[in-house]
Amino acid sequence: MPDHPRTLGNLAAGLIEAGRAEEALPMLDGILVAHPQDAGLIRNRALALVRTGQAAAALPLYEDLLAQDPAPDLSRDYAQALLSAGRAGEAVTILTAVTAAAADDLKSWFLLGEAARAGGDTDGAERAYRQCLALDPADALGASAALALLAGGDGPRQLPTPYLKSLFNDYAARFDFELTGKLQYRGPAVLRALLADHSDRDSLRVIDVGCGTGLSGLPFRDLAESLIGIDLSPAMLAQAKARDLYDRLIEGEAVAALADLPPASADLIVAADVLVYLAI
Repeated sequence: MPDHPRTLGNLAAGLIEAGRAEEALPMLDGILVAHPQDAGLIRNRALALVRTGQAAAALPLYEDLLAQDPAPDLSRDYAQALLSAGRAGEAVTILTAVTAAAADDLKSWFLLGEAARAGGDTDGAERAYRQCLALDPADALGASAALALLAGGDGPRQLPTPYLKSLFNDYAARFDFELTGKLQYRGPAVLRALLADHSDRDSLRVIDVGCGTGLSGLPFRDLAESLIGIDLSPAMLAQAKARDLYDRLIEGEAVAALADLPPASADLIVAADVLVYLAI
């Protein structure tokens, strides 16, 4: 169905979610020629513009949409676009109104903190971050770390597990593309080469801690008698499962999951880009 607007719109939304907004933009432009009033398509185009560094061009789109439907989540997206466009003060104004109308809107409170910090209002940012912690003591958005950055002091000894889980759940769909396509990530391959320098064994029981989407396990599959992956993000583990790479996948925090495994159950533990998140 090459001309079906909803199908193409959904494909464009998937591309944006996967970190490929630059591919979604021309697709959305083409659909909007035939369907210029479709609010969903317009909103996706605005988001794609923000994701490709063209936030200023997205602002009129959000303003037109808000004139029709001043929904809190749309106002928050508009504020994010304002912040990305360097207009932090206007973002603060929008978000102050949103949080006044929806006092339990955690994401808007956190974004208010970000906008206030970007605008140099340290006190306003602190109030917003502390409200996040009052609403969500588990700290899924990382307000405690933001407060530490704001004060210029030490952060929490370890980033909150709910924050990391939420962060990587949101990142899962675009993780591989951004790391390998944009950042030329090669950490697991470097670790595999180091192993070859220090071991000539060709059959090892391997545990991949913080396995994510499976990028870290790929270079080790050829020598793994068994390969276990551990990650706290179910969305990441879903990506890893689709690779059909691991003999077993475990959802859980790294240290606790390792502690639950039998003693001497691995010859090699791989921890690519995970130790930075642990209190060690």
